[in-house]
Amino acid sequence: MLKLLKQLQAEPMPAEKIASMLKMIEERYGFQPTGDVLRILELGGTAVYSGKPPLRFIGLEEIIHAEAYLHVDFAGRSLLPLFDLHENDFICYQFTDHRFCVFNIIDYSLFGQNSSIQELLKKLGFTV
Repeated sequence: MLKLLKQLQAEPMPAEKIASMLKMIEERYGFQPTGDVLRILELGGTAVYSGKPPLRFIGLEEIIHAEAYLHVDFAGRSLLPLFDLHENDFICYQFTDHRFCVFNIIDYSLFGQNSSIQELLKKLGFTV
């Protein structure tokens, strides 16, 4: 994941904003992000990735209000959306199973489940 993170252009998030973000996610999704999930969230609001395949970091507003924006109850499915892969596919964190996966918002299919975001990204063709 280090190579991917080095390819990003992002502004550091202030500590008070991180604390506020964690509180909102815990209230909405019922869990406290840590590790790679937290690192991704800290970048999400301003991160830009211009490599291939395309990847869009989901901002905090869209994560908190994912049901309204994407018409899917991610929280009810124990999924925290992190990246938009386009074509209605999203990399999510399954917080009950502590795994990353790809979730399709049209047919609700899950695939590529992995405990490592690095391994999932490799499977999807990213250099990590």
